[in-house]
Amino acid sequence: MKKTLIALLFILFSSANSFANGNEETVNYYKGFLDRGIENFNYKDYDNALINFMQCNKFFISCVHNTGSTYLKLGDMEKANEWYMLSARYGHEPSAVALKNQGLPVPAADLKPTKPQTNNAGLSDALTGAINALNAVIGGYNRGADSALRNRSRNASCTTIGNTTDCYEY
Repeated sequence: MKKTLIALLFILFSSANSFANGNEETVNYYKGFLDRGIENFNYKDYDNALINFMQCNKFFISCVHNTGSTYLKLGDMEKANEWYMLSARYGHEPSAVALKNQGLPVPAADLKPTKPQTNNAGLSDALTGAINALNAVIGGYNRGADSALRNRSRNASCTTIGNTTDCYEY
């Protein structure tokens, strides 16, 4: 019975790793847009920078800020400030500074960023529970497995545009 339980929990643990890798792939997919946008921006290809930043706005607050910076370079101050306002509402300091420098009010940071979602949100909780059970059965042999899985999706993205570098943890 104990061997069967361990085997079952091992299978669930393997599934949890697959689940975490799927989330990491989603993050990396959208980070590619961020990276290409920064590259386009640095080469003064603002139209393509804007296209790339628009693709990653829902996952990276720095993309929201960079969308504003790109509109600024394209000469559309109104749209730039709309994006800076949105980014500032997420608490993004470079956007707040950009607004202050123009003498505009800085909105309260009343929004929270969301992590990239997968189609199996409930699976994560179930698999985390299975991992905890596996740790209990084995007697703590692999205590770090569940925290390693949780930490796997924690990354940081740093963006440099002009003289401003900002990092955002997701």
